[in-house]
Amino acid sequence: QDLIGYPDGWNNFAYCNNDIINIIDLLGALNLNLYPKGSAVATNAGKCTTFDRMGFSVGIHGDANGVSSTGNANDRMTASELAKSIRDAGWNGTDTVYLLSCNVGNGDFPQELANALGEGVRVQAPDGYIWFDQDGKAYLGDMDENGNYKPNPDRGFKGYIGKGSSGQGSVGE
Repeated sequence: QDLIGYPDGWNNFAYCNNDIINIIDLLGALNLNLYPKGSAVATNAGKCTTFDRMGFSVGIHGDANGVSSTGNANDRMTASELAKSIRDAGWNGTDTVYLLSCNVGNGDFPQELANALGEGVRVQAPDGYIWFDQDGKAYLGDMDENGNYKPNPDRGFKGYIGKGSSGQGSVGE
C-alpha cells in the first residue's frame, strides 16, 4: 500500500486514460472518460454529473455494433477489454454501469459487457444518440439528414443484467 492509502495495483489515473497532463476532469464527473483526448465530446462529457450520481459512468464512442475510444469502427474494444478498463478505473463491482455511447443499446454489446462484469451486474445503454452541450448537459435523441442532433423524448436507456461470462442475461427497459 502506498503512503496515502491506495492499495497496491490500483490505477489511480485510469479516469483520464493515464494522461494526467492533457485530460482534466475538473468535476470528476465521468468515472471513465474514453472519448478522444482534447475532443469537444471529451471536454463536454467530462462536465456531466447526471450519471455520476446514479452509478459508474463510461464515456466512449459507440454504435449498435460496439464501442471504440477513437470512434473508428476498425478500433473496437471487446466487452472483456472494456470490463477490465472499468475495473481498473475503480468501479466497486456493484454500481450500475452507464455506457454513454451512441446507439450501443441497439446491439449485443451491453449484454456482453454485463456478462463480462459478472452475474447480477447492471449495465444501462442508450437506444439513440447521446450528446453533451458545453455545460455538460446530456441529451438523447436522433440525428437528422444534415447530421444535426435532435432531442427525442422517446429515446432512453435499456437495462441489461449480467449472467457471468457465459450466461445469456436479460434485457429490461
